[in-house]
Amino acid sequence: MMSFAPSTPDWQWFGSLSDEQLAKYVKSNPDITWLQTANNWIKRSSCNKSKSYNLPPQHYVPVLTTNGTDGQLGFLTVDEKKTYGKTILNEHCEFASHAYDAAKVVFDLFRPLQHHLGDPDVTIYLDPNGGGTSLSLPAMIASLQRLTGICLPNTIVSTGCLTNEKLTPVNPDTLSLKIEAAKRFGYKTLIVVTEQTGIPQECGMEIIQVDSDPLIAILQLINSKLTGVIKKDRHLARLLFSADRLRQLKDNEIKDNEIKYNEIIEPFCNSDSLLVRSVANDILLRNALHQGKTIEADQYRQKIGQFSWSDIPNDYLGHYLRYERFAATSILEIDLGIWDDEHKTHQEVNKRLEHLQNTIRNGYADRNDYFGALALANARALRKCFLARHEQNFNLLESAWKDFIFLLGDWEEIFQYARQRIDKTSTPERQRNYCLECLMDYWKINKCLPKWEKVDEFRDRCETIRFNKNNNNTTYDKIAELNYCVIEKQLPSENNLKQQFIEKCDSLDVTKYPNWILYENILRFEIGNAQQRQHCLEKLTEALPELSANNTSIFILLALRTWQILIDNGIQVKQPLAPSKETQLRAIYDELISVPETLIIRCPY
Repeated sequence: MMSFAPSTPDWQWFGSLSDEQLAKYVKSNPDITWLQTANNWIKRSSCNKSKSYNLPPQHYVPVLTTNGTDGQLGFLTVDEKKTYGKTILNEHCEFASHAYDAAKVVFDLFRPLQHHLGDPDVTIYLDPNGGGTSLSLPAMIASLQRLTGICLPNTIVSTGCLTNEKLTPVNPDTLSLKIEAAKRFGYKTLIVVTEQTGIPQECGMEIIQVDSDPLIAILQLINSKLTGVIKKDRHLARLLFSADRLRQLKDNEIKDNEIKYNEIIEPFCNSDSLLVRSVANDILLRNALHQGKTIEADQYRQKIGQFSWSDIPNDYLGHYLRYERFAATSILEIDLGIWDDEHKTHQEVNKRLEHLQNTIRNGYADRNDYFGALALANARALRKCFLARHEQNFNLLESAWKDFIFLLGDWEEIFQYARQRIDKTSTPERQRNYCLECLMDYWKINKCLPKWEKVDEFRDRCETIRFNKNNNNTTYDKIAELNYCVIEKQLPSENNLKQQFIEKCDSLDVTKYPNWILYENILRFEIGNAQQRQHCLEKLTEALPELSANNTSIFILLALRTWQILIDNGIQVKQPLAPSKETQLRAIYDELISVPETLIIRCPY
């Protein structure tokens, strides 16, 4: 006679069964997964060590709980719902919402690149007397397993809480019970959150700690030491790319964490997957560029593979790899002093930008095409600006202006989409700053604005992209605001100059780009009073030795400009060390130094 079991977990019913009744139900209901799983872990917990029993399926992630006196083992799974919204996950599990919230952290990390990704569907197989907030870390692991195909060895178990968007250790009073339960079930390795206390000495398990920042913890969890083979390399590449975008939003928090973050990404640079390897190296290339480490960035660039169209996913990441990443490699060449249009990297930018521009003109472009065209046009325009300054070529400067304002009428839609894509580097403020710098290059020579196309339209646009008067702007914004004041002949008062500009810069590390340029511009445009200008000279004098320390990147040319400004103001300081011979930076350095009266105006940035 068949004995039918509930199709969903019913722990009160399960706990009322005798061993004989349980065996009968298990035999009669082979398709009731929760019942088969519960039976497996009951057998495993009481098994003779000489016997082996089947473990639950691989996608069941183990959970350690306590009932106050004993440690217990449960499992949870995470799948994807095709509809949005939170549902009751397990009416017998009081703490199910903690697992859901943690799973959603991981799902939300993937969603910017997978817009149709549903919400997590969490199922918990757990004794009703157990449970707790420590379900969070296992739920994150189960979500990663679902979305990337990572496969943790069946000797690993985890415990950790999620509190106020941070991973936190579990109650140390319960940890020894959980460790004893884990060992009883045959687990060898326990993953906990950093600063976990209460771990018994010689506990008999390997203890691995993950960071309290969920973003870094997720990257640590997919480290090959823990996960072995990653089955879904495209999902992993998306995860790395999306994690890097989210990291940029945490700039203030991550500065002290930069080394740790790079160390976590580094192992993926040698992945067997061309896609994963290229995304990881591209991330570290851009990080190195941002820090002025040009040689290091070039080393990462050389590891990025060559893709065929079939290698690239048909999504936002794929579009980035086809188009926008060439903007970053072009900036790298620019920082190496290679500004000539004939260089192969710049030719790639030209070719891909022309393709996107034709797509836009013919009406076939989607939002990613507009976004890619903007990134490529900005990279090309920046290179033209550098070359125009160096050669004092106003036709080339006008050509750069046309690239900068190519999509002027579409800025609102493009930058709104950038926010959806978690792209902090693409904002209306940054585009405004580019354009103002280009106009300023013309003004520095001619002391008037050019009669180029759309200059007046752009000036009107500046009225809508207001400068933040609450002193929350970046240094880039403050430099652009000072440019705007000069161009529009609205120079700040001495008091405003002190409060809005000088004090802003004084609060920052003057040796970090672009902070010292604000002091330079106050001197070059003769803004403020003599005392304020003297203050700027003292700050630049203090910063020059540090600015001159790195002669392998384009920053050495900026240090040379700072040196010349100080010399012109009667301050004798040591000339920055020249770059290595037979480099393009050295050729530019020697050419600039040979004509000191034009050195300042011809320098990049």
